[in-house]
Formats: sequence, C-alpha cells, structure tokens
Amino acid sequence: MVSIVENWAVIIGTVIGIVQAGVAPGTARLEVRIERIEPVESYPMLVTQKPGDRISISVPNGKVGEGLLNAPIEVRVRRGRDPDLVFAAPDWNPAPR
Repeated sequence: MVSIVENWAVIIGTVIGIVQAGVAPGTARLEVRIERIEPVESYPMLVTQKPGDRISISVPNGKVGEGLLNAPIEVRVRRGRDPDLVFAAPDWNPAPR
C-alpha cells in the first residue's frame, strides 16, 4: 500500500488558462505560469516545477470566474499522484494577489 504524505506549497503566478469541461465533477483547472513557489512551514514541498513552468491547479468550479484569466494569483496547493496536477487548499478563494 502506498502511503500518502501531507504536503503543501504556495504557488504564485499568472492564470493563463481555465478549463471547466472534461475534468472531475465540481472542479475546474487553472493553468498557471509559475513565478515563484514557497514552502509551507512544517510540511514537505513535493511540487517539482520551477519558475517559468506551467502547472494545472484543480479548484472548486464555483470559485472560478472569467476575471481570473490573465490575473496574478497566490494559492496554497498539495500534490497528489500526478506531478503535473496539484489541488488548491479547501479554503482557497480566488482573490488575485
């Protein structure tokens, strides 16, 4: 059995795309160009992308609006099995930074 490691990081970047179709029910994906990644104290950081890379962030569908496109954002995320997809913290709100 594979053990799950609680992990968090903060992604700071710009939303370059929003995908709402073809993803898990109730979710959308933000495509973000990373400017910076910051660790969250006392948690391992398993995000492997670097500044300049793109990353997909799974977020609740109800929190996504067109105003996010091309907006700078900051979001706390955790990585699951797929290194190219991370999940926003449940308390995330899409207020641009």
